[in-house]
Amino acid sequence: MEIGKWPEKIAGLLKKYKYPIILLCIGMILMGLPSFSGEKEPAAGETAAVPTSPEPGVQEELEQILKNIYGAGDVKVMLTISQGEKTLYQTDVVSGITENSQDTDTDTVIVSDGNGGEEGLVQQKLSPVYQGAIILCQGADSPSVRLAITQAVSKVTGLPTDRIAVLKMK
Repeated sequence: MEIGKWPEKIAGLLKKYKYPIILLCIGMILMGLPSFSGEKEPAAGETAAVPTSPEPGVQEELEQILKNIYGAGDVKVMLTISQGEKTLYQTDVVSGITENSQDTDTDTVIVSDGNGGEEGLVQQKLSPVYQGAIILCQGADSPSVRLAITQAVSKVTGLPTDRIAVLKMK
């Protein structure tokens, strides 16, 4: 094959496969763009909720309560959180109408503590959202103990009973 005929061959291939080549180029361009996970940034007046482990005090207090259930014996609790505690701050919304548009400005209310420090005015604190619970206890072989523990954990955490596992401790 002669080198002089390569441009003609390439032109013929480009003409024949132009649509697959165009799709391939579009795909490569889209792969190069930054990806967006769909998570929105926190709106003005709220903090981002970072999934964390629950405060140790919550698990320990729940363990102490569950140990007092008749027949439960020694108890260990593990809670997982899908959404951590969230703090909502008070905001001021100022709207203004001009000739051609409407402007809205949102500002977080800042309060001074008297010592030169400033912080946002807390409007509401939302409790963490639990994802699941595992409870290990010595009396888990008894159905009545498992039921009592499952109901107690469900009432405290707000978890549905299918997200609570009560297992026998060795």
